[in-house]
Amino acid sequence: MSELVQCHSGFRYADRPVSFLWESNKYKITRIIQEGKTEGGLSFTVATKSDSVFRLLYDECNDQWLIYPAGHLE
Repeated sequence: MSELVQCHSGFRYADRPVSFLWESNKYKITRIIQEGKTEGGLSFTVATKSDSVFRLLYDECNDQWLIYPAGHLE
């Protein structure tokens, strides 16, 4: 499994992301704003302790995370 994103795993892997590594910085997730399924996996929009917002996409077939910055909470 990818080390970029640490997740709480319950019924399945990646039930709920709790932290992630982006640009050599570790971010703790304080809130999941939105979650859903994509054609190839899972999608989470999350807020961090610094109120930054990121999209985390998990490709289940390739066991790979993609991380995109999405701005700041207002």
